[in-house]
Amino acid sequence: MQGHLTKRFFMPSVVIIACLALTGCAEDTIQERTTDTLATTPSITAAEDSQTASATGRSAEDGASLSDSDIQAAIQANDPSRPQSFQDTLDPYWQSLNLDGDPPVVTPVRTVTLQEANGTHFECMAEQGFPSVTDQHGQQAIEFSKDQAESMKLSQYICYARYPLEDKYYEPYSVDQLRIIYDWNKTEVTECLRNQGVEASTPPSFEAFAERYALTGREHWTATEGVDLMSLEELCPETPPDDLLYGNLE
Repeated sequence: MQGHLTKRFFMPSVVIIACLALTGCAEDTIQERTTDTLATTPSITAAEDSQTASATGRSAEDGASLSDSDIQAAIQANDPSRPQSFQDTLDPYWQSLNLDGDPPVVTPVRTVTLQEANGTHFECMAEQGFPSVTDQHGQQAIEFSKDQAESMKLSQYICYARYPLEDKYYEPYSVDQLRIIYDWNKTEVTECLRNQGVEASTPPSFEAFAERYALTGREHWTATEGVDLMSLEELCPETPPDDLLYGNLE
C-alpha cells in the first residue's frame, strides 16, 4: 500500500512559520497522508520559543507607543537561539529524520530564494527517483511505499542540502522590513483572502505586531492567522516577494 508525502512551505511564517528568527519564513511540513508522520524538514526557524522579556519593558497592547529605536533595540536584545546560517540547520535536520549513521557529504549546487525553494526541491526529488503528483487540492505530493521511507528521507536531506537558502534569510528583520510585512498583510493578503471568500484575521497595532516579533525573534501577526489555508498559501503568500522585502539590500 502506498502513502502520500505532502510537502508544503508556509510563509509565514515562515513562523511566522512560526516564523522566523530568520527573516523569511519558510517551513516544510512533511507527512504521510496515512497514519504515519515523517520528520519535519527544518524550517529556518528550528529554534525553540524564546521566553525572554521585552527589552523595552512596555507592552504595546497596553497602549504604550514604541519608537523605531525601541523596536530595533528589542529585536537586537531578544535574540533567541536560532540558526545563524543554513549550515546550522543541517545537523538538526539530519537528527530529526532518525536515520542511522552520519549524514552524507553533500556539495551545494546553488543557493535559492524562498520563492524558488519549493519548486527546486520537487525537481531535485524527481531526480532522486521520487517524482511528484498534484492532489485534488492542487498541491504537489510525492507517493512512496512503506519500504521506501528511509530512502525517501535520505533524498529529502540530500535535496535540502544541495539547494541552501540564501544568507539573507538568516538575518533578523529590520524595523523597515517589519513595516513592509505588516502593510503587505493588511492590504495585499487581506484583499487576496477576501477575493477567495475568506475573512482575514484582525490586525493588531504595528507596535504590538513588532513587539511580538521582538519578543520571539520570529513570530508575528499575519492576515491568515487562524485561517485554514488549504491551497491558499501559494495564492495569498504572507511574506512579500524578495524584491519588495529585500530590494534595498540587494
